[in-house]
Amino acid sequence: RVAKGVSRFGDCIDDEWFIVSILREITREFQGVVASLYDNDGEFLLIEAADHLPSWLDPSTSANRVFLYAGTLHLIPLPTTPAHIPLFPSGQLLLPRALDLIRSPMAPTAAPAAILAPITARLSSLPSAALSTTRHRALAHIPRSLARILRYDPQLISPAVEAFYTRDPIALKACQRMETFTPGRDDVDVVVTMNRVMFAQLKGQRFHPPKGFRMPGIKDKDWGVWDIGMKIVSLE
Repeated sequence: RVAKGVSRFGDCIDDEWFIVSILREITREFQGVVASLYDNDGEFLLIEAADHLPSWLDPSTSANRVFLYAGTLHLIPLPTTPAHIPLFPSGQLLLPRALDLIRSPMAPTAAPAAILAPITARLSSLPSAALSTTRHRALAHIPRSLARILRYDPQLISPAVEAFYTRDPIALKACQRMETFTPGRDDVDVVVTMNRVMFAQLKGQRFHPPKGFRMPGIKDKDWGVWDIGMKIVSLE
């Protein structure tokens, strides 16, 4: 059986490594489970250990050869001696055959210590420390209707922040209409949970309020709360 998943972690690389740590624990806890991970850069676990990779291992040869199994990294090598040829295929490796090799006690596939070291160091505090090191709670002034939605589905804050951070002139036109969440009618101050990268993306950009927003003065003690809320709501 095969289970697949896709995650949009945006610019928060810590979230990507949190996923790695979870999958590592799953492969350690459940016998026979094998995991493979890649992102838009490819086999990013290998990128982390790039200084220690064998000469044969590159993007053209890594397909179906890099896995997490039994809580550690495994690499299916190319054959280096005639005795290895029946065990380790030299050409394209199909996934079923690769999984058999990873699980076989007769095939030494555990990654060398030099490759494991930088990956293990990156995962050393995960997953236990993830919530304390990456999660951020920010007070935001937003319409009550939006507050209800975020309480029901807090993950929606991620696409909202992404839409704000990657906005273009076409998206900004939608800001002027404010058809879904009308500010000022029934607003509340609520705590919104996000990661620290998202908070920095909201806090770090200057953005002029669309029509309809009545912001306090920039020196007002509530300015920051209103500013965060305005940016969340603006690209509704």
